[in-house]
Amino acid sequence: MDKEWLIGEKIILVKPQTYMNLSGISVKKFKDFFKIEGDKIIIIHDDIDTEVGKIRIRKTGGAGTHNGMKSIVQELGNKDFYRIKIGVRKTRRRARFSRICFE
Repeated sequence: MDKEWLIGEKIILVKPQTYMNLSGISVKKFKDFFKIEGDKIIIIHDDIDTEVGKIRIRKTGGAGTHNGMKSIVQELGNKDFYRIKIGVRKTRRRARFSRICFE
């Protein structure tokens, strides 16, 4: 990630108040109001395709199965923004149960 544009810049954190599936509406309004270039936007979201505790950072890419990201891509009209994906997928482990017999 090219960090030079962050040096000396203000960072504004925004949490959309729309439903997650419509978060693109909030992101677009924010972008237009502050006249922010798309490559200066960083979206942080959960990712079911990444294991819990792992973080992936990408400059561009598709929305995958995330409906909120689909909304953002649709509203912005492109995929050229940073995204930080935080893993929420649990690893598959066999559950251990004790055998209990009731007679």
